[in-house]
Amino acid sequence: MVLDFVSRQKIGGNHLNNYILKQLPIIPPDKYNDKQISLIKKLLLELTYTAYDLKDYANYLDYSGEPFTWDTKKRLENQCMLDAIYFQLYGITKDEMNYIFETFPGLKKREINIYGYYRTKETILKYYDELDIS
Repeated sequence: MVLDFVSRQKIGGNHLNNYILKQLPIIPPDKYNDKQISLIKKLLLELTYTAYDLKDYANYLDYSGEPFTWDTKKRLENQCMLDAIYFQLYGITKDEMNYIFETFPGLKKREINIYGYYRTKETILKYYDELDIS
């Protein structure tokens, strides 16, 4: 969500030009610690390795098990956990998070209509408070 928010501030049209890409706040690989890498890798693997045709990708990530079953609830949890990790990595405060969440009015409206609350925001805030990625 952080990168999406910043990208929307930089991109004026329908194209992501190379000069804009270079302006985005992408965290360099050497800024992650082993605990962060391990957790991010686990979450990404569960989100992406859902079919046998991605077996080489899973092997590259040192995973030799079966593809993960598509589980909508678990996927939401993993996506929100990743967002919470990156909010922390970028040093975003809870006040700043609240502002960023408000810049996604379509998501907010849809989730309030369906669930009665802003589910993504509440889930990410919960994980943000629980995480210890240092």
